[in-house]
Amino acid sequence: MSALSFSLKSLPRDFIVEEITPEKEVLALDKLYSFDEKSAGKFLQFILQKENRDTLEVLDEIARKLHVTRETLSIAGMKDKEAITSQSASAYRVKKEQLEKIKIRGVKLIPVQYSDKKSFLGNLWGNRFEITARDIDMEKDRLKEFIESRIQEMHGVFPNYFGEQRFGEDNSTQKIGKLILKREFKTAALECTKRYRECATYLKKHPKDHVGAIKQLPIKLQKLFIHAVQAEIFNSALDELVNKGKFDKNIEIPLPGYRFSSRIFTSEIDKIVEETLKENGLSPEMFRVKELPEISSEGELRRAFEEFHEFKILAIEADEIHSGKTKAVLQFSLKKGCYATVFLDRVFKK
Repeated sequence: MSALSFSLKSLPRDFIVEEITPEKEVLALDKLYSFDEKSAGKFLQFILQKENRDTLEVLDEIARKLHVTRETLSIAGMKDKEAITSQSASAYRVKKEQLEKIKIRGVKLIPVQYSDKKSFLGNLWGNRFEITARDIDMEKDRLKEFIESRIQEMHGVFPNYFGEQRFGEDNSTQKIGKLILKREFKTAALECTKRYRECATYLKKHPKDHVGAIKQLPIKLQKLFIHAVQAEIFNSALDELVNKGKFDKNIEIPLPGYRFSSRIFTSEIDKIVEETLKENGLSPEMFRVKELPEISSEGELRRAFEEFHEFKILAIEADEIHSGKTKAVLQFSLKKGCYATVFLDRVFKK
């Protein structure tokens, strides 16, 4: 059967993300949390729940209302904006009573305990998703059979592609990244001026300082340029494996970086990555950027295929938004770094 088209995020409640801690606890939206009055430590740990709000913007707003620096706050992982999400967070030397006074639109803050440990990026097992796929042109009974059949065919694994959100709306992120890696800083800076006001403002005052213009952007954004290039190379290599029907969950694909420059490319997947780099005019050594050392990347390995867990069909009903169409409400858990949209594309055979 050919692929089924579907739409996501028609409403914030269509995309629910609940963080799963390293201890496998789901930070569920409907859970009743109580504060540990006997707890002690420099960090106030709390649950951050939000609806249709950007994670970093919410953290900035919390910091302003607490009259502290943004660095006072930390989280384990970024969450989707157009969604309802629940995640762990911490605040350094902030009291429970201070946090409880804060009122922010679309946000709920729940103090849990004091601790000597803070939240940090990556300190999570993964996320549980409850997602409503809408606008499906198939009758309810047939759709249920279709999804159940696809899940059986997938044998618990799916291709671990990077999702579209890694690349920006018009693929500009990796375009700028490639220009930086090729040391074409003038062209990269001019591309940045089309999208980022701070770059344009800086170049007007310093028309020849192209590296300086790029440095006006937050380090996290600068790093995203390089990460997007790595993701594109990874996805191309994974395409080769998928097309050849090699669904081995033990295969790892290199995200290229300078530490692979001395590596002998011997395996089939290594050679695919090496060839893809050459096609883009790149090499591992180019990921050491002396002009912008903070964004240099040594590279790492990422699993080509990942497991999905606890898949459930919660409901298949008439779609109240799209007349004559069907919606499916699905729940599943994925490890950190996996994209729910990529998994759903596989379920619906895209």
